[in-house]
Amino acid sequence: MKSDGIPPRGTALSRTSIFMILLLLTVACSNRGARSSQPGIQPPEVTTTATSRAVKIFLSEPGLYRVSSRDLSNAGLEVSAEQAGQIKITHRGKPVSAWVEKDGREFAIDFYGIGSDSIYARESVYWFEVEASASNEVEIEMTAPRTPEREDMQKFQSTEPDAVIAQLLLDQNILYVPQVESGDHWLWLSLPAPNRTDLEFRLSDVAPGQAGLRLSLWAGTMAPGEPDHHIKLSINGAPVADAYLDGMGARVVDAEFSTEILRDGSNQLTIEAPGDTGVAADVVHLNSVELVFPRHPVALQEVLEFISSGGTIKFQGFRKSYSVYDITDPLQVSRVSESVEPDTPFTGISGKRYLAVGEAGIKSPDRLSLANTSPDLRAPGSGADYVGVGPAPLLQPLAPLMKLRSEQGLKTSLADVQAVYDQFTFGYPEPEAIQKFMRYAMENWVPPPKFLLLVGDASYDPRGYQTPPEANQLPTFLIQTEYGGETASDVGFVQLNDDPWPDLAIGRMPARSVEQVSELVAKTLKYEASMTSRTLEQSIVAIADGQDPSFRDDAQAFLDLFPASYERELYAPDAGVVGANQEIKKILEAGNRVVAYFGHGSVNMWGKDKLFTAVDVGQLSESERFPVVINMTCLTGLYTHPKLESLAEALLWKKEGGAVAVLAPSSLTLPIDQSFLSRALVDAMLADPQARLGEIHLRARRQVPAVTSGSLDVMRTFMLFGDPALRMGQ
Repeated sequence: MKSDGIPPRGTALSRTSIFMILLLLTVACSNRGARSSQPGIQPPEVTTTATSRAVKIFLSEPGLYRVSSRDLSNAGLEVSAEQAGQIKITHRGKPVSAWVEKDGREFAIDFYGIGSDSIYARESVYWFEVEASASNEVEIEMTAPRTPEREDMQKFQSTEPDAVIAQLLLDQNILYVPQVESGDHWLWLSLPAPNRTDLEFRLSDVAPGQAGLRLSLWAGTMAPGEPDHHIKLSINGAPVADAYLDGMGARVVDAEFSTEILRDGSNQLTIEAPGDTGVAADVVHLNSVELVFPRHPVALQEVLEFISSGGTIKFQGFRKSYSVYDITDPLQVSRVSESVEPDTPFTGISGKRYLAVGEAGIKSPDRLSLANTSPDLRAPGSGADYVGVGPAPLLQPLAPLMKLRSEQGLKTSLADVQAVYDQFTFGYPEPEAIQKFMRYAMENWVPPPKFLLLVGDASYDPRGYQTPPEANQLPTFLIQTEYGGETASDVGFVQLNDDPWPDLAIGRMPARSVEQVSELVAKTLKYEASMTSRTLEQSIVAIADGQDPSFRDDAQAFLDLFPASYERELYAPDAGVVGANQEIKKILEAGNRVVAYFGHGSVNMWGKDKLFTAVDVGQLSESERFPVVINMTCLTGLYTHPKLESLAEALLWKKEGGAVAVLAPSSLTLPIDQSFLSRALVDAMLADPQARLGEIHLRARRQVPAVTSGSLDVMRTFMLFGDPALRMGQ
């Protein structure tokens, strides 16, 4: 495996964190209540954004929300009180019940909102529409996240008949661990043994009874013997669990105890890894902490969420009247009691989940914005050979490039990525939106797209736990690979049918700024303008890492695929030789058509001995000619690292130097699997000397056999950075 490193396991990117506490209050006894007869607002089953007047409502946590006519007006949607009943509220195209309160010419709409169900967004998106069309149906894919619920919650009862069950969830997202095979890759703490960690949490209105504690862990080490890990837990000094765990992967430690050890106010959980199992390394990571305990039925800030067991209960903490909602299905909520006076007993249906909320407990949305429904990306008569997608500001510098492509006979089209999100994934910033857009365009546009250019950076932190917004301007697909765990893949954007291979030529400009896009456009124009004054087809250089003789063999085999009419050169310095980086600089500055590297690699360098690094790229001289750089190595295309600039990015952004385009991987793969792609690239170049770079890459990728996980990873993770319509020959 050719790698010097991967994103450090168990290393915090920063101490910025999210601390989320979700309280679930479950009734320990039972009741029955009167249902309100006021109907909810029921939008159509399928919503289209193409012809709608729509406002998007963004929410960061579940709860009952209120949106006023003034809020809608400030967002750009004017709706009269008479039209309020015509408003359709949806989430991912599914109808959401809501309730209208009118006051003269003003009105307000209440609805229950859930948290985000997307790994790419920390906010959920709801749609308020007035005129929805039934045409242009869209595929609906959704889940409804809710407070995690243990199957055994009912056993944590109190000795007091009117107590409820509370659930406290503690979760901070600080450590990114790509090796996690499934589920949450963002963990809280690394606990290398021996280790002791104290965590503080606060409780209120604790009732007598049984409580339960659950630690969700990810074990990162294993050894031949058993067990690999030892974890001891105590709360406020009282031991509650002593667990031995074996192997790597997701693990859970459960504890049950009396609430006598809990107290109102501050409590302390102690997690101890004694390091006494005898293994060489014992490392676990904390993902989350869940505490289930009985408490008195006191509303917190006039909000109480609970599951009924069929008995009667009297709530506390409501200063004025409150309403009760059945939120068993959080996307089809009904109001079962309205304007209930304080101290009024409530009776529910056993097993149903309810929300009691007073006026002070109604939430306001995080923000509102108009939906981007123009231009209509499904409009009849649409068509383009070359499609660019990205944030509107980053698309503006593409104008000279689009002009050149049009002059070359390609019909071009640029799409604001927000319009793509709004029209294909209901406003969620998900890569599936672009995939669905391309699938629709391939099936309906005339001409259908041949090239897709993505403009904008992405990171493996799309929710922005540790990463600034400029690093998440256009997300990528996050896939699981055999050797490196989770990584980036742009192939998903153009996987438009049931087979694993891409169906369009694709390239990305992973830019964070307008200046970066402008520079790469200028280099692209300069590259193609210079083709009349040079013979690009006779300048192929291969560079081999001296750490292993096999790399020299791979590089020479690559060169031997070209016919004798090509000028070919091999540079294979011995391992650790002084000045190798200076020789590579000369190669990159010489205006070669292709420079290909074979050897070890990591995010920002070639070779274990720093054969050539991103720092060396910064020292390249200005040049009239820029090569296409091919990386037959590992990780140099990991553009999703939020802290490190990958070698591929460094070569792209070098002003008046570096590379015009880069083919590089975001993954760890083996040379034998990479050879499928390197050979296919040469075959594609020789088969059609007039082919554009993206076409060459597409043909080559489609020749990689997707029969093993290793070759499949090569096909999915070796990405093209630069313009996919780049002309490499006259």
